Amino acid sequence: MQVHDGKVPAFYESYIKDVHHIIENNAAQEFECLWRESARTGIPRSLLSDQISFAIVRLDEELQHNALWDDITLRKIILAEAFPPVLLAKVGLEKLLERIPDAYVRSIFGSYLASRFVYK
Repeated sequence: MQVHDGKVPAFYESYIKDVHHIIENNAAQEFECLWRESARTGIPRSLLSDQISFAIVRLDEELQHNALWDDITLRKIILAEAFPPVLLAKVGLEKLLERIPDAYVRSIFGSYLASRFVYK
């Protein structure tokens, strides 16, 4: 990042805000899931946190290599939700998919979809 006259570029500032929003949203969903499941099962939240993380990792790995990944329309919908909006606006989904290695794109797809599924 290059700072001019002590000012952070607008794109960088917007990107950081988008990423911060994504992190807050993920944390809120995880909190709601932990709270709900702890009340439902009586399992301590610390143990549930480990179980939820394990479920997300396992499902993530499965999603990266199954028919859902092969559905290009669905893949693009999921990735368009997963990437920061300012990055999509500036670069575009197609260009991002050209520039980012396949393994990283699969990971973004799998982790985004897995976390949403497990949290619900």
